[in-house]
This record gives sequence, C-alpha cells and structure tokens, in this order.
Amino acid sequence: MRPTEPRAIARPSFTAKDRYLVQAVVRSVWLLRAFEPGEELRASEVHRRCGLSRSMTFRLLHTLVHCDLLERTERLTFIRPGTISPALDAGKAIASRVRPG
Repeated sequence: MRPTEPRAIARPSFTAKDRYLVQAVVRSVWLLRAFEPGEELRASEVHRRCGLSRSMTFRLLHTLVHCDLLERTERLTFIRPGTISPALDAGKAIASRVRPG
C-alpha cells in the first residue's frame, strides 16, 4: 500500500474589498479544516497542510485548544474531537469562554 500524499488545503484569499473580514477567524477556520474529524496531527503537519508560518500555526493551535475546538494529546499532537458542526459547536465553545462586561 502506498502512503498517501499529505493533504493540502486551499489558502483563503483576503481582498481589500472585504474590510469586515477578520483574518484571524478565517485562518482559524482554515486550520480546523486541515483536520478530518478525529484525526490526530502534529503541529508540523498542520503547518505543512496550511502553509502558515510555524509560529502562527502554533499560536492558532494553542488558541483553538484553549477554546475547546481542538484537544492536545500526551504525545504532543492535536486532535479535532468528533464531528464538529463548526457554526454550532464553535459558537457554543467560544460563548462559554466569553464573559460579558
């Protein structure tokens, strides 16, 4: 059996016309799409799939773990838990971390 090629994902585009677009959110969603549900990846593999800098990749991974959208394993890999409905589950996870006022 031949090993599969690393899966690359399409890089999001940012245009001057879309001034309301929050690049950090787009990059975070883009990074989440690098994972198949339940797939376990090292930060270096996420970096290769997304093409972001290593530091940006790590900061986004760290933030997504903090928001309970990814889990960090004992083997220093990251895993996207189960099947996430990004619109529903991401909103719930972020809302639970945000405190008004």
